[in-house]
Amino acid sequence: MPTNETRVKKSKTPVNYKSITFLASVLMWIGSSSGVNFILEWLQRGSIVDVFKHLFLSFPIFLLNTAIVMLTTVFMLLVKRKWFAFALPTVAWLIVGVTNAIVLGFRPLPIAASDFRLAGEATQLIGLYMKPWQISLIVVGLIAVIAALVLLFRFGPRYEVNFKRDIKFAAPIIAVLVVFVAVIGIYDFFPRGDETPNEYYERNGFAYNFYKSAGSTGVTAPSGYTEEKVDSLKEELQASESETIPPEDVIEEDKPNVIVLQLESFFDTSWMHGVTLSVDDPVPNFRRLCNEYPSGLLAVPSYGGGTSNVEFEVLTGMNLDHFTIGESPYYTLLKENVLGDATPFNMKKMGYTAHAIHNYNALFYERNVAYSHLGFDTFTSIEYMNNYKRNSLSWTKDDVLPGEIMSALNSTEGSDFVFTVSVQGHGPYAGYVNPNEFAEYIDVQADNLTEEKRAGLSFYASTAKEMDKMVGDLIDKLEDYDEKCVVVIYGDHLPAIDFSVNYISEHAPNAYTTEYVIWSNYGLEGEDKNLETYQLLAEVQKMMGTSEGILTKYHHKYMGTEDYQEGLKLLEYSMTNEEVEETAPSELQYSCHPVKITSIDVKDEFIFVYGENFTPCSKIVVGEGEILETEFSSPERLVAKRTGSFLDSVVYVAQTTRDGATVLEYIMPEE
Repeated sequence: MPTNETRVKKSKTPVNYKSITFLASVLMWIGSSSGVNFILEWLQRGSIVDVFKHLFLSFPIFLLNTAIVMLTTVFMLLVKRKWFAFALPTVAWLIVGVTNAIVLGFRPLPIAASDFRLAGEATQLIGLYMKPWQISLIVVGLIAVIAALVLLFRFGPRYEVNFKRDIKFAAPIIAVLVVFVAVIGIYDFFPRGDETPNEYYERNGFAYNFYKSAGSTGVTAPSGYTEEKVDSLKEELQASESETIPPEDVIEEDKPNVIVLQLESFFDTSWMHGVTLSVDDPVPNFRRLCNEYPSGLLAVPSYGGGTSNVEFEVLTGMNLDHFTIGESPYYTLLKENVLGDATPFNMKKMGYTAHAIHNYNALFYERNVAYSHLGFDTFTSIEYMNNYKRNSLSWTKDDVLPGEIMSALNSTEGSDFVFTVSVQGHGPYAGYVNPNEFAEYIDVQADNLTEEKRAGLSFYASTAKEMDKMVGDLIDKLEDYDEKCVVVIYGDHLPAIDFSVNYISEHAPNAYTTEYVIWSNYGLEGEDKNLETYQLLAEVQKMMGTSEGILTKYHHKYMGTEDYQEGLKLLEYSMTNEEVEETAPSELQYSCHPVKITSIDVKDEFIFVYGENFTPCSKIVVGEGEILETEFSSPERLVAKRTGSFLDSVVYVAQTTRDGATVLEYIMPEE
């Protein structure tokens, strides 16, 4: 019988290590990585047949993409739990690939690494794009993957490893892969031609393009780039204006206000053939303007999404074809860098005040940072608006915008540059539509559409009709305005539904095409022409008789010439790499009519805050940052119930995002 001091040791089940040669490990690694790459291509293309075509017709490209996957899974060569080491990066790749396939179902643009910065917003919007059972399936799938990884770690096969031997063979392999992948990341071996992002992804492979979007941003150095070449081109542009631009001494002192109106997913639905609409003219105001004023087709960098990229091209005059495929400069370039040659900065040099207006969240696409780095003085987002309405998908209706634009114009005595981005036309487009939601419902009929798609098309057409009415309301307000005004109106991209491609081929060369029009209330002359988005505001300046900004001067002088894109890329590279520290960001003020506190009154259990320009996003704050549940009584008054910790705490106001999760700014009482 054992004594108290005697301990019985439990025997452990011996681990059954499988023997494997290093060569067998390498073959297993290569074959498995190739399989992962094959799945990624299938998720991108949506057809196994197309993947096999790609495999046989572009085998070197397939190997290149496989090499990128192999670098992330290479450590399986050196560990005992080989399949677990392989599974971890594989799961990451498959999450990216499945996400890409899901996104392609909603918008025809493949994802880039910068898209994952929208994850927070995506979680809030996912209910609009997916049904509850689909969301549940994703959640169950993620739980299953995590469980499988745990089981694989616990019970998966383990192999004998001779680390000293294996590292001798693995080190050169890893070194070659690292150098190879680094080189293709640094240098642009596959320059983009006139391809859409989808075509470019499918030509060069999903893994390669996603890797490039994560590891390389901005404009790559043009061949033969030197600072001397850039300086010479700038001196030439400064010395000689385009012949169509008059000298400064004849430019009128009362420069016109310039209003840019970017319409979300807007296009003339009468473009569609094979479709019957219940109205004769779905967008009468926009069509009339296009018929009577300078207008044309507008080649845009996005289709079905990517609004901020359209904004970037318009505001900077830069061609995103010269940037990394799929890049969103609002997240990359403008996160820390300032573009001193952007239109807002240039307009301010001519005496303008630069305003930005957007009837959606201030933080979306990190506009609150990007707009400061582009030179705007004020930014009015939905958090600073009152009296707006929402559609059944919770997008703010655009009829709030004319009033906000007029408010910006009236906020200064001088000339204003007002850049306005709408949101009402945003998808998805409801598969069921309530005609009573719209003042003028447009019923759409087509033989080859499912009922769900027909309803979505009817929803979109009715939405576009309301957006067109807003355009008409704005023009009516400006028609008799006592200051000169130029208004630039365009759709940022086609909506993310199949019909926008299938039915417009008679009017547009491809799906990356919308329309623009330039209207004025004083007879500004111009000609109809087709433009790229990065040429649009240079054309407006040309019509106005101004040429402020290096890129504006370049567009005026070289647009249409043989070496136009080469010189443009030269300047873009210099501005995004050599000159980004030469200009300080603007001190961006939220709203052209900022929130103010004029007085505070405490009565019984309630705190009353009086002031100006309060909105439903204005919240009363006490002490060290305790945000109280606040009643928005009016733009002049807020009310909140005192808390037990109130005592003699300082009272002020926080302007928050609509969900209350983030404070945009604190407003202290006026002294």
